[in-house]
Amino acid sequence: MRGSAHVQGISRSAKAGRRPSSALRAPSPRERAEGEDIAIIGGGIIGICVAAYLAEAGRNVTIFDRTG
Repeated sequence: MRGSAHVQGISRSAKAGRRPSSALRAPSPRERAEGEDIAIIGGGIIGICVAAYLAEAGRNVTIFDRTG
């Protein structure tokens, strides 16, 4: 699968070699807002479990996986 999909509060993106511009730098503490998006690198069992846990807690989670 290439591209991204949204499943129960979790989106998964598998765009090889491309990063969103927001991934190029970490936000300063002043830029961080409540409910900020979280990126999980790797769609293995641990990445999926962490993403599900955070999504259940109300966070916006995106999983980036090399293979898709």
